[in-house]
Amino acid sequence: MHRLAALLALILLPGALQAERPAKAPFARIKKKYDIYVVVRDKPLRQKWAAGEVTADPADAADVKTYTPLLVEEFALYPVGFVKRTKLRQIVLVKNLRFGKQRRTSVPDFTRNVLYIDVSRGRKTEDYARRVIHHEYFHLIDYLDDGLLYEDPGWSKLNPAGFRYGRGGAAMRDANASLLSDKHPGFLNRYSTSGIEEDKAEVFSFMVMDYKTVEERAKKDKILKRKMAYMKTLARKFSRDMSDAFWRQRKKGRKGK
Repeated sequence: MHRLAALLALILLPGALQAERPAKAPFARIKKKYDIYVVVRDKPLRQKWAAGEVTADPADAADVKTYTPLLVEEFALYPVGFVKRTKLRQIVLVKNLRFGKQRRTSVPDFTRNVLYIDVSRGRKTEDYARRVIHHEYFHLIDYLDDGLLYEDPGWSKLNPAGFRYGRGGAAMRDANASLLSDKHPGFLNRYSTSGIEEDKAEVFSFMVMDYKTVEERAKKDKILKRKMAYMKTLARKFSRDMSDAFWRQRKKGRKGK
């Protein structure tokens, strides 16, 4: 959950794929249903991009084991047509993931349609680890939607008059910033105020994970209510599989999946 500064213009240098092996069942279900390979690093990762360097170490088997049900169950929530529209090709599981010198829970590679996930980081609660999946996945969706991450005039118009976002998620490293809070009208938490890309990703991830809570908040927050409607429209335009039926299913909660 971070600001992806300059990743829009990534130039990937040779030797991008290094020592990756496909993960076995139950990740085979993700491959069969969505045609996405889940791979586990065998050796340290080092990729030089125009915007910086991405590095990571091989994921621990124990962390992969506990992360497996989370990833499989969360992806199973999405319609097949929607996932294929995102063009995601690989999910690479690692640990000690970094962009430059900064630790990251996940790094999306827009040029190769790959999502790197640190399976040992961001595991403070199971719900948080699950929500991170949807948050980071949305960054790919947001970019594919119109080729932009940090600009959305329609979304910006929904915010309170005079509001200005911060310097992005990378500049807001407080672990409590992503906790739900009603101290920032129009926003789900303080992290949402760090950047437009993070605000949108937080709304999307909470709507997928805990729709009822967002809906209850929106009853007393007209700005948040408009953001929910905007997100539904954005998702529907991106893929017709993200219809009202999808959100009705999310409203039913975990038992309704």
